[in-house]
Amino acid sequence: MNEPFSSNPVQLDHHSLSIEKFLLEALEDLDNSLRKLNSRLFVVRGQPTDVFPRLLKEWNVTRLTFEYDPEPYGKERDGAIIKMAQEFGVETIVRNSHTLYNLDRIIEMNNNSPPLTFKRFQTIVNRLELPRRPLPPISQQQMDKCHAKIADNHDQLYGIPSLEELGFRTVGLSPAIWHGGESEALDRLNKHLDKKVWVANFEHPRVNMCTLYASPTGLSPFLRFGCLSCRVLYYNLRELYMKLRKRSSPPLSLFGQLLWREFFYTAATNNPNFDRMDGNPICVQIPWDQNPEALAKWAEGRTGFPWIDAIMTQLRQEGWIHHLARHAVACFLTRGDLWISWESGMKVFEELLLDADWSVNAGSWMWLSCSAFFQQFFHCYCPVGFGRRTDPSGDFIRHYIPILKDYPNRYIYEPWNAPDSVQKAANCVVGVHYPKPMINHAECSRLNIERMKQVYQQLSHYRGLNSPPRSPAGAEAAGCSTAPDSSTVCTPAAYAQNEDLEDFENQTPCTSSNTYPSAAITSTSTSACLPPSTATPPSPAQSPLSWSKPSTPSSSCPSLPPPPSPATTPTQTSRKDLSRKVRRSQRQQGDCSAQQQQQGRKRGGQRRRERMRGGRREWKRASSRRRREWRMRHVERQQDIISDTR
Repeated sequence: MNEPFSSNPVQLDHHSLSIEKFLLEALEDLDNSLRKLNSRLFVVRGQPTDVFPRLLKEWNVTRLTFEYDPEPYGKERDGAIIKMAQEFGVETIVRNSHTLYNLDRIIEMNNNSPPLTFKRFQTIVNRLELPRRPLPPISQQQMDKCHAKIADNHDQLYGIPSLEELGFRTVGLSPAIWHGGESEALDRLNKHLDKKVWVANFEHPRVNMCTLYASPTGLSPFLRFGCLSCRVLYYNLRELYMKLRKRSSPPLSLFGQLLWREFFYTAATNNPNFDRMDGNPICVQIPWDQNPEALAKWAEGRTGFPWIDAIMTQLRQEGWIHHLARHAVACFLTRGDLWISWESGMKVFEELLLDADWSVNAGSWMWLSCSAFFQQFFHCYCPVGFGRRTDPSGDFIRHYIPILKDYPNRYIYEPWNAPDSVQKAANCVVGVHYPKPMINHAECSRLNIERMKQVYQQLSHYRGLNSPPRSPAGAEAAGCSTAPDSSTVCTPAAYAQNEDLEDFENQTPCTSSNTYPSAAITSTSTSACLPPSTATPPSPAQSPLSWSKPSTPSSSCPSLPPPPSPATTPTQTSRKDLSRKVRRSQRQQGDCSAQQQQQGRKRGGQRRRERMRGGRREWKRASSRRRREWRMRHVERQQDIISDTR
């Protein structure tokens, strides 16, 4: 066991049964390990500042050691305990092993402020010495000098509580997918390391149908509860990587996943408001909607979109979902469809998710809602196309939403499009046995992209910057591509021509400003987001649900409304004409020098040679690599602009 765990009673009141069961199993495993050393685990009930004075006197304590908690709540709690121990003349020793690095040292090397881009964070970490190696487990010989009498009524006084004692009903409880404890964690780690090729070539964004289910080698919940030391994982990976020539690299490798954890911990350690918008200096103050009914449908898996509902059902039943499934439901709740604050989604994840670290959970929600760290708001996940690409057969949906199990593959992701005869044959009529889609995805995503655009335009104006990256003219309508070989990310139709999910995930985060006055950032919708027959558009404070009634789509995603007439909106420019105008503008501004044009011709020749040499498949890989490199350079230029203005 990596660290003593002191839980927050307020947080425990909002945790699900699966989280409490995992924690109790971890404590039982720790107690069994201590029994082998002729010792026991003492579980004390009550607030630390209330029970410690009694224990220090009763046990004649002279030295108190505990694990450093980098999160604001833990730092406040530990500070009170240290002060109390000093009053009793007790020496306190605090050690840091829940993170790889000393977070205060990282902040100090970044001019006393947390780095808000992963690239900057990685640069600082590369200048630090390697993390300290983990110590070996305690042996029986080390415990021979430690003698303490275990009372006969130990279990009554200091035993591990049961789920019933904590107020949970266990009648008819299904078997748990995840079992807590250090023994389980080390067993999973060994299985993980046995797959050497998989570990070496691991890349975080890649996903298929099999990875949607809970993995027998998953480790994230064990890192959260301290069942597995992050340093044990780090050095096991390091030793394996040193033996292998070919391996993936951060930020996508397994090493990279540990660094992302450190990144969010660093950003949150000195920010007690990291989990909320109010008073959070790095969070953009976006005017989200208040819609409890829509939030409840999302949290309970009743949105009418099988892909979203299956993910939320898995989360509620098992306490875990794949990272890209988290992206899909988070985008759907916030900037993609429902326009509900990321704070609400974060609280649901905190209640249900086994590996919901406070820092990582809040940071990920700000990231995915484009409230901090990441500002490419013109990408959003399609609740139909993304799932269809990941699991074309729909078995994941059939597993978690059995009422849809008899639908053919063609309609499993969009049952509202199935003919009445198909719905009746499947014994599931949409609107009767399964809910209709709660929103029109195409309309809402288009409206929300426009909202985000206006928020960031006003933010840029406030900070004296140029506008953030925008889609070309005529790209306001969000399309949803669902072809097997196309993107499953909803984007402005004329902007994201060759986007793929892996490239989207490779983006380095953009930093946000230190202060964002909420009064200075508002959002207004435009008539271009509505059908011509629609009345006055709603204000930003209104939910899309209040005016966009569910319709019966005719395509894989709810169809776009008919475009406004040319008399009310500019004429849509063709893609070729748009490209000509962009190139002409660049030449006029001097951005396309003769040298750049020559380099472009060389690259064109190089691409042709690559096609001839390596064939179509190798050329596709090279093209994808070039697109990723271009996007990384684009994000770096944005970061340079932001840094210059500071």
